[in-house]
This record gives sequence, C-alpha cells and structure tokens, in this order.
Amino acid sequence: MIITVVLNPIIHETYYVEELQVGQKNWIKDQEIEIQSAGVHAAKVIKILQGEPLVHGFLGELNGRYIKNELDRSNIKSNFGWIVAHNQVNTTIIEKKTEKVTILSNRGIMIGPKEEKYFRKRIHGDMQNGRVMILGNNIPEGITSNLYYDLIIEGKKQNIKTILATEGEQLIKGLEANPYAIKITEEGLLDLNIEETSHEKIVEYLYPWVQKGIHYLALDLGVQGAYLLSKNKICYIEPPEKDFTHNPLATHAFLGAFAVGIERKYEQEKIAKLAVATSLAFMEQESEGPMKKSDIDIMFKKVKVREIKQ
Repeated sequence: MIITVVLNPIIHETYYVEELQVGQKNWIKDQEIEIQSAGVHAAKVIKILQGEPLVHGFLGELNGRYIKNELDRSNIKSNFGWIVAHNQVNTTIIEKKTEKVTILSNRGIMIGPKEEKYFRKRIHGDMQNGRVMILGNNIPEGITSNLYYDLIIEGKKQNIKTILATEGEQLIKGLEANPYAIKITEEGLLDLNIEETSHEKIVEYLYPWVQKGIHYLALDLGVQGAYLLSKNKICYIEPPEKDFTHNPLATHAFLGAFAVGIERKYEQEKIAKLAVATSLAFMEQESEGPMKKSDIDIMFKKVKVREIKQ
C-alpha cells in the first residue's frame, strides 16, 4: 500500500466567459472543475498502475464532500480528518474575447493542535500496512514545522520508504530526516539555494544529497524529461521528439508513478522511465477520456534513458 499525504486538498474551478463585465451579470460559456493536489492526483495514477493508494489529510464541509466523492468514484481508499471549515477553492475566470485571466484565491483551511494530533494518530495506525509514503505539498496554516520530519522518522521505524515532495519549511526540515527519496521541480530548487539554469550544473549541486543517505532524488523537468540520481548512478530520461503541452498537474502523475516504481523495487532506469512516461501520457491525454494504463505503456516504450557519468 502507498500512503499519500495531502493535508490541504484544493479544488480549482475554471470559468470561461465571453468578456468579463464587472458589476454586471456574466453568462458562463463553459466551465471545468478539478482537484489540484499532489496526493490526490498521485493516488489516481497509483490506481491506474494497479497499485493500492490510501489518502490522508483534512476535509471540511461541502467542498470536502466533493473531494471524498471523487476519490470514492475512483475506488481510492482514504482516511481523512473532518474539520469545521471549507476546503480551499481557487477560481480562474478566462475571457474568450480578450484572453484575459482573472484569478480568485482563498487562504484555505486552518489546522489546530488537536486536529494535527489526531492526524498523527490516524496515519501512525495505517503505517503498519504501508510500504511507501508520499508527503505532498499544500501545507495548511497551523501545521507544525516538524510534521514531515516526524513522519519520515516514524516511517523508518515501520520500514516505510518516504518520498518527500514538498517545498519551503517542510522540505528543509524533512531533508534533515534523510527520506528515502525526494521529488522536486525546477521551481523547488530555490529552497535548496540552487539558482543555476544549466541542467548539468543543477545535477552537480543536487548530487551531494544522495551522498548523504537519500536513496533517490528525482528532478522533474516536465516536457524536457527528468533526471533520477542515486549514489551510484545518474540517469537522464529523454522524452520522444514530439510537442507536448505543458500541464502543471503532470508532475503529480510523475510522483504517483515514482512511488509505484519504488514500491515494486524496480531498477533505477525502469523507475525513471515509468515516472516520465506517466507524466507525458498525462499531458497527452484527451479531455474527453481519462488516462489509461495502455497510454502509459505506449509512452514507456518511447522514452529513452541515458546514463550520465559522474
């Protein structure tokens, strides 16, 4: 079982209007709604790859019910703590005529000491059945800075391989606990004080982390592929020559496949290929149908792995 931690699931609504008229009634031409959280998308990909995910976090009110129902429809197990608050909803309004974009965002949920205490109790109870744990992004206010550090340490006691896939304070503190793996994007490099633009230089700065005891470090470059570093090997995963449309949620698909590869103890090259192939298949999927395992299998055959000499 793969435990995915998504403390603050976020719903994102997108509304398309002809031209936004402030102070007047605006007719919606089209709309989309999706859950934009690493742990939720990763769990869906784990399920597609025939793994068994369990989602942990906090839900509240009607927005929380929507998220829970979405997971239930996908036959994904969850163990959420329910709070008296609305889960965060971000809204984007896109004008078709002018292509202007208006974004409305709220602060999301607030977690108190009591809620965090019960969360720790719930996840500690489920760790006995887990083999891999994903610690995702979107940290709500009120969470103590050492939460992910403590979960990594507790996971080690129960032989769980933890993937740290967050940013900011939780990333810095979590690294002190030496998780089994890290998954970062170029945007997350600033947290590690890396400001290089050359991929070769970035890898050079990242390599010392795997020498400190972290087994895998994945640098997800989106449409440009990825690097997967270990103590003994550095792999670059090259996408096929094709124009892919960047999708920020594809990095969550990468994360889910990364976790599956680790749980199944695949070789480094196969883990890397699976993660990138899943990310690219997500970018390529058509809006009228969800991504299928066959889409990932086809893309897996197209991506190439090149070993970088250290």
